[in-house]
Order: sequence, then structure tokens, then C-alpha cells
Amino acid sequence: MATTLHPVDRNYNFTLIKGLYLLPPQGEQLWSSGIRDGALVNGGLMDDNGNFMVLGSNSTLWESFKFPVDTILPTQILDKGMVVSAKQSETSFSIGRYILVFQCDGNLVSTTINLLSDHLNEPYYSTGTAAGVSSSPGVQFVFNESGYFLVSRENGEIYLLTQRITASAKDFYFRATIGFDGVFAHYLHPKSASNDSDAKWTSVWFVPDNIYSASLVSASSGVCGFSSICSLGGGGRPTFACPKGYTLINLNDEYSDCKPNSTLSCGDEPSGVPVEDLYDFEELINVDWPLADYALLEPFTENQCRNSCLHDCMCSVAIFRLGDKCWKKKLPLSNGRVDPGLLGSFVFINGILIAAICVGFYLINRKKLETLPSIEGVFETNLRCFTYKELVHATTSFLFGDPKPSWNQRAQIAFGIARGLQYLHEECSTQIIHCDIKPQNILLDEQNNARIADFGLAKLLLLNQSHTNTAIRGTKGYVAPEWFRNLPVTVKVDVYSFGLLFLEIICCRRNVDMDSSIKETTILTEWAYDCYCHGAFDKLVRNEADTMNNIGTV
Repeated sequence: MATTLHPVDRNYNFTLIKGLYLLPPQGEQLWSSGIRDGALVNGGLMDDNGNFMVLGSNSTLWESFKFPVDTILPTQILDKGMVVSAKQSETSFSIGRYILVFQCDGNLVSTTINLLSDHLNEPYYSTGTAAGVSSSPGVQFVFNESGYFLVSRENGEIYLLTQRITASAKDFYFRATIGFDGVFAHYLHPKSASNDSDAKWTSVWFVPDNIYSASLVSASSGVCGFSSICSLGGGGRPTFACPKGYTLINLNDEYSDCKPNSTLSCGDEPSGVPVEDLYDFEELINVDWPLADYALLEPFTENQCRNSCLHDCMCSVAIFRLGDKCWKKKLPLSNGRVDPGLLGSFVFINGILIAAICVGFYLINRKKLETLPSIEGVFETNLRCFTYKELVHATTSFLFGDPKPSWNQRAQIAFGIARGLQYLHEECSTQIIHCDIKPQNILLDEQNNARIADFGLAKLLLLNQSHTNTAIRGTKGYVAPEWFRNLPVTVKVDVYSFGLLFLEIICCRRNVDMDSSIKETTILTEWAYDCYCHGAFDKLVRNEADTMNNIGTV
């Protein structure tokens, strides 16, 4: 079914038969208006207010105003239980985390929803129109034709959200939208606009005034993603940033979670190396993640707070505040925010105004020392600066040197590369052909998690493309046959290169070994094929005991 979770492209058509249907150019229907069987459909009508209706002989069988997505229009009414859902981002129409819902208790609230479930988090905006000791509950949320928002109560009273609208419905179009960032705003557009430069929707009212300070949730990330920092931008819109040392998990969604570029670990540090040489701090001012605490230490000095976090393998953040309090926090960090109000007071020292009451010490850099051969003229340092020889050593010895990685490590590396290619080929909004898959372009972290690197030769496909024509790209020995035949290339050229790399991972030897003493084994692909034909897989892995124990998976 086509929903905001599964948008469809522009080639699909709406058809009015025994209801409203969404049909692809070929194939079965993806969505229908759900009109009961046996109902007689006479036609469809779009009225002057923007409400599309499917009409029966003497009644309205279905209308779009009863099924809003992210926008409502003048004369539209939300009854109890009706929901307005934000889209995921500026360019993605998939359902987002923010909703506006008129609850069954008569209260209109804005809140976040934990996607793939129906769990609603604590609201960050509320009209407060539920039943009270001296008030009647709301029964409808109304966007009237004059552009006012109001909640009508059970006893006939009106609760007005917008106090004054200066623009006239005679001269302006109105709409209200809950944005992908969670702000519910009232927009107007001049009816007299004559060209594109004049055609602008202007926000004249929005709630809440400060979304991230109004939102504090216990079972989700908050307004922005986990381990991120929210601040207030123009028009009440939250702006988002990952702390230094963190990157977005989803590069296409600026409000997604942040992940650390390095990994904290307990008991995995090299012996004899001071912890100060492994980790460092990034200092932030007036930043907090209020619900990520796991320890409060007091009375503590600033240095004690810093050192306590530094020597605690669970500590990702330490907040020092109020002169003697130290809050230690661990991942994932939620409800991140910049808040100048955290300072509380100022300290005067030698006539200089110093704001040092709220300082967040942010643990961001895992500077684990790696054992590389010493090279004359290279200073011993923890800065990430490498010579060319060091890079050659680091990117080749893991596979072709001694000791060889275990079979489980090899399988993990191969699966990691395959998952990376699947992401590039099938999950990116813009399909990517890497064009140069080889061992030197695979990076490993301390846990042998594979990362595909060096996109200098990569080719991006357009949305309507499945193949492309281009000059030969890649490295000798890993180039697919299509390149030499002047044929259109697809993502399959990466699959071919991965197949060669996969053989190298299994055998822990290079694709071409000119130093081999046995002529038949010089070209790995030819030798592997001979072994396959003769059922001699043990020769490929040189009778390694660890690998022979897993010969079934080989």
C-alpha cells in the first residue's frame, strides 16, 4: 500500500472506479480509499477549500479532509483521534517522527512518535483543553475560514490559539503545516502573486516558541537525534549539529542520530600506555544531555570531574556545574541542547568576568596507539599523521602478511564489504558505483569492521538510470569485462571486483602472484576454478586448520 511510509513516484495515477484508487503504470493497485463494498460512486469533486470528495448518490463516501498528512487548510476540522504527521525531511515524504494529534481527552498536542511503533513520547506542546475541574473538554480542533485556530469545547465555549490574524482571507491563501522539524506553523500566501519570485509562503505564527527546551522525553532521543546537539534557529526552528568527533548515521537526514568516530572500550587498551595518551577531551560551553546521567559526584572540583571521566571507560561526557557537582553520562545521549540558562551565575576573578559555571567535558578522541614499524625521521606522536610507507603497511599486511586473520575475521570482513556495497547500490538515494573495489580501498578499525574508502573514481547514477557509459575506471586485475567491451556498466562491475577481492580474502593471497613457484597458481581466479572443478578446496586455504574446520562455509 502506498502511504507516507512508502511514497510512490510521479508515474502513478489516481483512478475513480468504485472509489479512489492509486495505480502504477502496470501491476496491482497500491492504495484505495476503502469505500465499503456495494456503495455506488457517482463521481469526485474538489471544492473551493481544497477538499477532494468521492460522492455517492446522496452522501459523501470519502473526503481528503478526514485523512490529513502534514498540512491542514481553512474549514478543515480535526475530530478526536485524528493525526497530522510530519514528513521525514525537506526532500523525503516518508513519515517523520513528529505528529500533531487531537487526543480523545480533548487536548491538542504535538509530540514525537517512536517509529515502527505507536508509542507517543511526552508532548512538547499542548493546548491544555482536556477536561479539568473548572473547564469543559475539547471536542474539535478547527482551522476556520478566517485563518484562526480554535478548540471548541463540549459546553460550547471556544479556546482560541491564535489571538489576531492581520491578513484577510480575501487577499491571502492560508495553510498550516507541521514541519519535518516538529514546528507547527501557520503560513499565508498572497493571492495576487503574479510570478515565481512573488510566490512565497510566509510563516506568521508557530508553536512552540522553543521546541527543544519544551521537549524532554524519557524513551527517545528528543527533538534531534541521539548524541546530537539542538539549538534554536530562526522562526522557532531547531538547528542541529553533531559534536566534534561524531558523524551522522544517515547523511541524508540532518536530524538523525550521531555516532562516535571512535569506540570507547573497557579493558582493551594497550598495557603500559597512560590513559591520557589514548583519550582526549573536547570542551563545550552551556551544553547538556539532561537524561543521560549515570553518576553524580559531589563535592568535586573541575579537575576531579575531568579525571574521573577520563579514567572511567563508560564515561562519554562529564558535566561540571554549580561549582562542585559533576555529572557523568554514557551513550546514547538524549535530549541534547544548547542552553545559556545553564550558567546560573558568574564568577569575578581579578576584575575579569569569567563564565565558568557550566562546562561540558566531552570525550571525543580515541587515540589508540598502533604498532607500526619505526621509520627514521618520523616523530612518535598520537596525531593522525602517517607516512606513505605506513599507509602501505597498514592497508596490506592485514590480509597478505603474517599472522593471517582467522576464518571468522575473514568472514566478518567479507560481510562488512558486502553490506557496504549493498548500501551504495540499493540504499543510497543516489545509486553509486564505486569502480575501484580492491584490498587497498578497504579500511579496518580495531574490531575488524570494514569500511569502503577512496571514492575518487566513483560514478553516481541519476534516479532514472540503471547503467551508464564511461571510460575504463579501476585497477588492473580487478576490472570487470564490460569495461573492455565498450558496454554500458552497472553496479555489477563492483560485484565482479568484490568477487576477486573475496577470493583474496579466502586465500589470503594476491589476485596475481608473479613470485609463485608453481605456474598454475599465478592467477588466483584460474587456480580457484581448477580447485573447484577437482573439489580440492583445501589447496586454496593451504590446509589451514582454522579454515579447514569451517570448510563447509568455504
